[in-house]
Amino acid sequence: MHLRPTARGVALLLAGVVLLVVGALLGADDVVQVGTVALLVVAAAVVVSALRDPGRGRARIEVARSTRPATPTAGEPATVRTLVRTPYDATGSVLVGARLHEGADEELKGGRPLAIRAARVPFGAALTSTVHPVRRGVWELGPLTVTRTDVFGVVRVRRAVGGVTAVRVWPRTVPLAAPRDTLPAEPERAALGALSPAADDAALRDYREGDDLRRVHWRTSARLGELVVRTDERSGTRPATVLLDVPVDDDALEWAIVLGCSMGLALLDAGHPVRLVVAEPDDGSAPGAAGRRDRRDAHGGRERAGAHGPAGSGAVRAAYAHPATGPEARAAVLDACVDVAPAVAEATARDALGRALRALAVVAPERELVLAVLGPLPERHRSAPDEDAGLGLDLARLAASAEGWAVVRHAPTPEDSARADLTVESLGRAGWRAVAARVGEPVERTWDRLLTEAR
Repeated sequence: MHLRPTARGVALLLAGVVLLVVGALLGADDVVQVGTVALLVVAAAVVVSALRDPGRGRARIEVARSTRPATPTAGEPATVRTLVRTPYDATGSVLVGARLHEGADEELKGGRPLAIRAARVPFGAALTSTVHPVRRGVWELGPLTVTRTDVFGVVRVRRAVGGVTAVRVWPRTVPLAAPRDTLPAEPERAALGALSPAADDAALRDYREGDDLRRVHWRTSARLGELVVRTDERSGTRPATVLLDVPVDDDALEWAIVLGCSMGLALLDAGHPVRLVVAEPDDGSAPGAAGRRDRRDAHGGRERAGAHGPAGSGAVRAAYAHPATGPEARAAVLDACVDVAPAVAEATARDALGRALRALAVVAPERELVLAVLGPLPERHRSAPDEDAGLGLDLARLAASAEGWAVVRHAPTPEDSARADLTVESLGRAGWRAVAARVGEPVERTWDRLLTEAR
């Protein structure tokens, strides 16, 4: 709690001290009494204000916040509702005459003042404000600052209550045409592990991580000794993985995330089970503009693509998001990129990408669709896929089992553009379909060129 006198309080204090001194020098008891009263008024105001501390006691204020939508999207406004309650004061008199100010990170306010509209409710007030998040990330909303003066206007109390609320902001996405005709949706039955020992097994396949347990066919699973799930038109579509490497440049990262998330949502709309894998380096990158990192599984099953497995080659544990789960599937794709920060060095980013490629080559189902957003590869990684080719070998191995489509991003410089073109040629030799795209190019145009030009 921050308590200090107002300008009126300071004037009253000075007047009281002067009157006391002058009255004592002149022997005027009336003047001394007036000065004493002035000082007592200020002292009483301090005591009463301290007793009515909004942070504790019977004057305590409780704060609860919610946002609509629950997870805002960068570039789109969201409504924040803050419920301010006074548990021991049904009339809310503690808030009478108080000024309320809600704090927020600049990334949530978008350079605009946070205007608050207040309405009285039983035991408190309901505050409504609009935030305009400008960047993906995890940003802080709060605390609520309560400022109040005493009845005489001589003491001002300022107290922060309610703590802060972490608001996750999804990356911006662009609606893309669902690739129903260009990317084949129906895989071969063998590619999905369909079972065919009996007629009643014709619509069953092996269980894969991320499948809805409600689709498990328990009777057949008990007979075969392993889990199998029922398939339908949607669950039989080819699974897809969107792979993003993490560049050093922040602008390149944001563009790649917008493209990758937009592609993931387009694949969901086309009926594909989708997982988004970020080849995030384990180099201690600071969150920076991406916000405060939160790697707990409670937030959309967020896990690293480059986490080492038993063999040291990495493990991709991100579950598929299925179209049947609706908003939850879209949330799982977008949550994967909320707190990704730029890589510290290109070398660590390449190492993370290599681990993710090797892991996908092991765990990805046969003929899975893999859509990657990559940066230009150095010359030694563009060589023929042999034992010394580094990423070139990893990319070729993945293309041998999966159907690979790639966007090679590059900076708007002749040198970087030339490296991207050479990378596209190298990917083509390794079995990928690829196009080069300048960072900042409209995402819709990049998606259209990938589907029409990459052959």
